[in-house]
Amino acid sequence: MPEHHSSPDLSHATTPASHILDMAQCATDLPPKVEERKNGLVQEVLDLCRKYGLAHPKELETSPLASKISFEDLELLLACTTELEYIVEHRELPENKEKIDDREYEIELPPSPFAILDVLDHRGYPVISGCTRDESVYFVKEPNKEFTFSAADRLGISLVICGERILTVQEYLSNDFITRHYSIRDLQGVPVSGFKEEGYAKVVQEDHHIRYLLPFEKKNQAFYPLDKEGNKIGRPEGYFKIHRVSFVGTHTYFEAKEQEADPYYLYDETGLGVSGEEYEDAHFIVNLGEELVFSVTKDSRLFFEYPDGTRFEGQQEEGFAKVSLPYAAEGKIYFFTGPHDLSQDPVLVDHTGTPFVEEGDPSMEKKFLPTAMRKVGDKMYFFEAQSRRGADTSLTGLLSSVTTKGERENYGTCSVFPIQVGERIVRVKENAPDLSFIFDDQERRYGIVFDKIYALEPIDDHRFYVIAQAGAKMVKKVFDTRAHLKNNLPVF
Repeated sequence: MPEHHSSPDLSHATTPASHILDMAQCATDLPPKVEERKNGLVQEVLDLCRKYGLAHPKELETSPLASKISFEDLELLLACTTELEYIVEHRELPENKEKIDDREYEIELPPSPFAILDVLDHRGYPVISGCTRDESVYFVKEPNKEFTFSAADRLGISLVICGERILTVQEYLSNDFITRHYSIRDLQGVPVSGFKEEGYAKVVQEDHHIRYLLPFEKKNQAFYPLDKEGNKIGRPEGYFKIHRVSFVGTHTYFEAKEQEADPYYLYDETGLGVSGEEYEDAHFIVNLGEELVFSVTKDSRLFFEYPDGTRFEGQQEEGFAKVSLPYAAEGKIYFFTGPHDLSQDPVLVDHTGTPFVEEGDPSMEKKFLPTAMRKVGDKMYFFEAQSRRGADTSLTGLLSSVTTKGERENYGTCSVFPIQVGERIVRVKENAPDLSFIFDDQERRYGIVFDKIYALEPIDDHRFYVIAQAGAKMVKKVFDTRAHLKNNLPVF
């Protein structure tokens, strides 16, 4: 049960809350994205009031029901009205609109045998999709809401984010019982404006965003890239093939071929080529936060360049023979390469050509085939994907790490990378009998049994959260590293 207070001082919050809500409801002609966010915040304020039997924030000033409001919900009310005030005054979204939801949640899972198809972590808010084991019923669940669908040739439901909307991509078997088609709908299964109701021949997703679409066309089939809001971008007639779509700051970039015989070129959302220099082919887009760098082939060598054609600073002058799995961290681009002889074992280097492992043999074994890597603290962690679990679309894999001194460590089968929370490194020990975290080098056991972990993310310099299946529930739990520092938990 949440902690309640008997007589909170709401004068600093509720008076502006009621006034700001009225102002927000009167605010018109806002930019579309701002209007969408404003409407969402207004609805959240009203829903919060109705949770305690109140019709409007003004009743918080006089109603005895106000004494039942939890501190957590009062903080949420303040956060919503503060953002609404900014929107009304500035007619734009505040910079800190990516705030992480730090509340805990539980989602009840079906009583019968089931399979989890997808788990979406939307800045700390969990949404899941799944089906019964016999695939007769499909479902989408979020905290306190559930939507179910009959099979009806349905093959799967995945979850995506378009702007502030959470949508589903529903996969069906076509009438020929061979080909598949995809329909984009809201969580209730209703068609969404801006997408074809008849569906698509292909919907390519990555990190819970739709990257590009292939509509059903009898002639001149073409792929269409989308921006983060789900809008079509690029040239109106689409592209023969799209290789990769990346969101960098407020921009969207993609690598595509206009015609079959063309090489891949890099384009921005307007459909214009963005490089100031000629190159033979484009390969990887590297996101440096608010900046874009991409790898290109020139004279059969690979180089990293900015969109204007200038080289990425400090780069090895002669370029590279091979680049795979590029990853940006702390102002550097790390990747695997065979420096001059492709038969050599892969070596992890940065863009200057310096091996990550500074002492001893820097090369990895040929059979080492990571699908992702992440630098946390002074270690580089690698994830080697394994097979899927039944109908579950998430991957499990082998987690390992290496230090600059060449110290290698294997952690066994894992689902999530370690994270940094303030100055501490937090790793889940997933093969333990109950939930265990490794704080730096010390293990703490929590006595909670999780079947599978889907997300491990920081909230601030002290707190982090886990989204995991625990028996017949999908749960989100929040933990505080300060509890560990105060020795409130036993060491095992």
